[in-house]
Amino acid sequence: MWIGLNPSTADEAKLDPTLTRIRSFSQREGFDGFWMANLFGLRTPYPKEMMATPDPVGPENDAALLAGAERCEIIVAAWGVSGEYQSRADAVVRLLAGRELWCLSTTQGSHPRHPLYVSAKQPLVRYHGRAK
Repeated sequence: MWIGLNPSTADEAKLDPTLTRIRSFSQREGFDGFWMANLFGLRTPYPKEMMATPDPVGPENDAALLAGAERCEIIVAAWGVSGEYQSRADAVVRLLAGRELWCLSTTQGSHPRHPLYVSAKQPLVRYHGRAK
């Protein structure tokens, strides 16, 4: 399971650049597929639009994240810096406490890097959340 920021209009039949990159990383790691999840449930390709919505998380997003975590052996944080909006990334790290989280390296602020902004050779590394 890969956890991004907000869902775009891409789906399993039409991948956008982010999902194409995630597919490549997943194949490289030997995964038999990937399940895409997001910090916020609102579906829009525009983070600014998501941030203008009163409840971008939605009523069922936490349950969907937990269900995905039950089905997937590996959980990869991939939301980038904007995950700090509404402290959502911290909430999801707490929600998934007890499970190993991975990422494609971190920013100076300890945010998991977005898959579009790392080398194709970047290995997965453990993600422990942001230091407080």
